[in-house]
Amino acid sequence: MMDVVTAVEGADPLFACAEIRQRGVSAEGAADREFARPCGIAAAMRRAELAWRRELAARTVAELAREAPAASVARVRRNYARLASAA
Repeated sequence: MMDVVTAVEGADPLFACAEIRQRGVSAEGAADREFARPCGIAAAMRRAELAWRRELAARTVAELAREAPAASVARVRRNYARLASAA
C-alpha cells in the first residue's frame, strides 16, 4: 500500500517542521548549538511517520480486497467493467 500512497501523495515527509523554536521571544539569546538536533516534536512526528509507512509497506491492496465485504468487491468490479465497456 505504501507504493500507492507514494504515487498519490509523493515521497516527501508529511510533517514539515517550521522550526518555530528558532523564532520569536523563545529564541532570543539562544546559542546555535541549541538547534543542532531536531526538537522533540519533530523527532516524535518522524517516528510516527516511519511507523505508519512501515505498516502500509507491509500491506497490499490485494489484502484489502480480500478483507472487503464481498458485496463491495462485486460492486466495484461491476462499475469498472461498465466503465471499460463504455470506453
